[in-house]
Formats: sequence, structure tokens, C-alpha cells
Amino acid sequence: MKKKTMAVIFSLIFLSLFFVSGCGSPEENAKSLYNQAQAEMRKGNEKQAIALLEEIVEKYPQTDFATLANAMLNIQIFSSAVGQDIQRMKKQRHELDKKAVETALHMFRLDHGRYPTEEEGLRALFFKPHTMSRWKGPYLEGGEQALADLHIIYKCKDERHFELLP
Repeated sequence: MKKKTMAVIFSLIFLSLFFVSGCGSPEENAKSLYNQAQAEMRKGNEKQAIALLEEIVEKYPQTDFATLANAMLNIQIFSSAVGQDIQRMKKQRHELDKKAVETALHMFRLDHGRYPTEEEGLRALFFKPHTMSRWKGPYLEGGEQALADLHIIYKCKDERHFELLP
């Protein structure tokens, strides 16, 4: 009986060691998930990568890969917030540029009794059009670079009306 009991105990120990070693260490498991997350990022699957990084932090918090995953998640959060701030600032800048152009167009009209023709365009706010003998500009500063940076389309409806797009 003793031999049989010992055989069962050794079998149980062997099987438990087999299953435990088959699962890998926490560091190996975390590394595997981290490599999967990196692969997902390279494929552009950001949501899947973030889910894998969060899984590492949750399941294997004491590993070096959890530290790396946490850092990557923090960077992701920061870069997302910065990206949103940049987009908001670009939109605000565009709105301010549009207001400045509107004001300059009104100044042009006060000086010349009309808005620039579509042919003259917004360029007439920066440079003297060849069609005008007396020009009181510039109505906007910055020259060619400022003109190029304006992402505004000017439509002259008639001498008294204009439209700025978008």
C-alpha cells in the first residue's frame, strides 16, 4: 500500500510540475503579451495593443514588462491628449485667421469701395494688385508665407459680398 501511495503522490507532483512549467513564469507570460502588443501596434491595431498592455499590468503587476506596459499606456494617454490639444489649437487658429481675413477684407472695402475680385483674391490683402493704381495695404502682415498658411478659400459674390470657405 505504501508503494502505491508513493506512486500516486509522485505522479501528482510530476503532473503539477508539468502543468506549472507549461504555463510559464509570470515574466515569460508578460513578455509574450508585450510582444503581441508590439505586433498589434505595428499593424495599427491600437485598441488591441492597449488591451494587451492593460492585461499585462493587471495580471503581472510585479514584472518588468508591467512597468514597460504602464509606461507605454501613460505615453499613449499623454500623446492622445496632446493630439487633441493640437487639433483644438489648429481649429482656434483657423477661426482667428478667418476673423483677421474678414477684418482685412472690410478694411480693403472701406479704402477701395469694393472687395477684391476673385482674380485678385486674398493676395490683394498682402500685395498691391497690378489692376489697382492706389492701394493702401498691406491689410495683413506676413507676405507669401502668411498667404500660403491661410487655408481659406475666398469667393467674391459681388462688390459688396464675399464668402470665406471652409
